[in-house]
Formats: sequence, structure tokens, C-alpha cells
Amino acid sequence: MKVLLCLLSEQHVPNLLSVHHLRPDRLVLIETTGMQRRGTAKSFLRALQLGGLDYGDRCDVESLDAEDNLEA
Repeated sequence: MKVLLCLLSEQHVPNLLSVHHLRPDRLVLIETTGMQRRGTAKSFLRALQLGGLDYGDRCDVESLDAEDNLEA
């Protein structure tokens, strides 16, 4: 099983290209609290869906609460 870990930011293109190229079985999306407030994971999944890839049921979204803490 191929799993792709994506660190979400305001720039979706690098992650979108990776998903389209690698076609993983599952996605793990990492987002900071700032990205959560912007709804970045939802936007990213919607962009994938518009491109013909629906990962709605094959995706885990993990929160990175301490983005400024190197020990996190």
C-alpha cells in the first residue's frame, strides 16, 4: 500500500502534482492551525476531486498544533 504524506500550505500545486503522479492508496494531510482556519484540507481534497481523484474516504487529516516547536 502506498501512502503519501502531504504538508499542506497555501500552494496546492506541488502536492496536487505529487498525488496525480504517484496515485497513492491513501493520503495523510498535515496542516497547521493556521491552515485549518483557512480550510486548506477541504480545498485540497476538492481540487483533487475536480481533477478526477476522490480521496474523501482514503484520507487522514492530522493537525500540527505546535508548528513553531522543533520538539513537536
